[in-house]
Amino acid sequence: MNNYFDEYDRKIFESMKNKDWWIDKFKARKIELIRSCRRINSNSSISRKIGGLLLWQQVIEQFLKEINQISLTYVKAEIWPTKIDFKIDYDRKIFGQVIEIYKNYSVDYEDRPKILGHLKTINDNRRTITHKMFEVENLEDLEDIFESSYNIHEELLQLLLDHYILVGNNLEDLKSRVDWEDFLAELNNKK
Repeated sequence: MNNYFDEYDRKIFESMKNKDWWIDKFKARKIELIRSCRRINSNSSISRKIGGLLLWQQVIEQFLKEINQISLTYVKAEIWPTKIDFKIDYDRKIFGQVIEIYKNYSVDYEDRPKILGHLKTINDNRRTITHKMFEVENLEDLEDIFESSYNIHEELLQLLLDHYILVGNNLEDLKSRVDWEDFLAELNNKK
């Protein structure tokens, strides 16, 4: 075994030793926002539904970021000791760019094409409502957009949860195949 390890290796070893990928730091916030979205959808004014649509977008965007992060952890660990420099900067990224990052960096998943289709639809609906509201013929059409978006958000939420669990299970499988703690111990003994 090579005695040279660097900070890149340490991060991989520590990520694989810990099960941080199962810890949802934002679980309470996501649940609170999803409940708000569901309450808003039923019997609310158009202005509240616009707010609900934007809340849904934020929840979905957070899930995409988390799937991307866990996917990158998995890919880096799976191909280790080969090193790759994946750096994702979400600063000042709009929703469409976060979707593109998901498309390019998330671990493959059988329902990913369906997820991407839903993401495109909800992004298009959001753009219509927030940027082209006066181009929509009548308020009933807006209500139809809200209703279809709500149904897509609900299905998308489950698909994203399933995708996250799949990648987490891939990490668990990889952890069972490689003794990451032995590598970490060797690295710590070098000091």
